[in-house]
Amino acid sequence: MDPAVTATLITTPTAILAAAVAYAAGSAQGRGSVDAVRRQQQREVYAAFLTAARRHKADIAEALAHAMEIHLARAAGEPLSPAEEEQRREAIAATARANPLDEPAALVFLEGPDELAYAALLIDQHAKSTRMLLAATPEHAGTMSRIHGRPMTVHDECRRLEGAIHRFTLEAQAHLNGTALRHRRHQRRLMRRLWPVEP
Repeated sequence: MDPAVTATLITTPTAILAAAVAYAAGSAQGRGSVDAVRRQQQREVYAAFLTAARRHKADIAEALAHAMEIHLARAAGEPLSPAEEEQRREAIAATARANPLDEPAALVFLEGPDELAYAALLIDQHAKSTRMLLAATPEHAGTMSRIHGRPMTVHDECRRLEGAIHRFTLEAQAHLNGTALRHRRHQRRLMRRLWPVEP
């Protein structure tokens, strides 16, 4: 056999193998770049949602403070002037009408994963319940009202909203830092310790 042909036949598998390895490395590098871009996009979406949720919670706390001022002034027999009370009522109504979490929550639902989408849904639901309570009882914000068939106060829902924001923060940290599985195992251990299952 011609030595040139033999040399070609011997080097061909090596060349094919080298090309395959180079392709696989390039493909993996491409996937890594796509994953990094997606992770950065998720980070921005989660951060925007958290910022909106915390700002809205602060607005709700301010509206609740206005409601308590009206209530305490009336209870003390020294009601606010009509202009002052109207100003506070309008601030409460504006917060109750607001719905600033719809768009950032929708982006979290699109980005996922399911754990983050569910955590965002909890924040959105508690925020809506709080706004409904503010609208229903603006001057008696500490009293019981019924939303979705269960008694609650604005204070109760504010605490639930704060807990939901904390949960979302933990889930986002776990997902972005690649510790989701370890994070959930820790949560399960903590829940078993706090609420042990009866044998």
